[in-house]
Amino acid sequence: MRAIDSASDSIDFQTFLWYFDTVGAMVLDHIVQAADRLDVCEEVVRLRSHVAQFRGLLTAPADAPLGRRLDFLLQEFGREVNTIGSKVADAPLAHEVVDLKVE
Repeated sequence: MRAIDSASDSIDFQTFLWYFDTVGAMVLDHIVQAADRLDVCEEVVRLRSHVAQFRGLLTAPADAPLGRRLDFLLQEFGREVNTIGSKVADAPLAHEVVDLKVE
């Protein structure tokens, strides 16, 4: 009865039920971990930042030393693309990753 009374006060009934269900909590934990492993938002944000930096360097004065910075950014592009490729579960996106790695 305590669980039913508390659940009626809860905004999210399913969350309340999972809280007291050990197996359900374990399943939910695994789902959250899997979703976290598949999330590529951080990599996309970093890749966009690297692209913006790269574009900025292309507009730098001709006498500015750019070789090391451009080389570093290209390496970072590769790292982010590799990470995205290892996380992605979508076949068309995986093909795009392969295309990026080839170029």
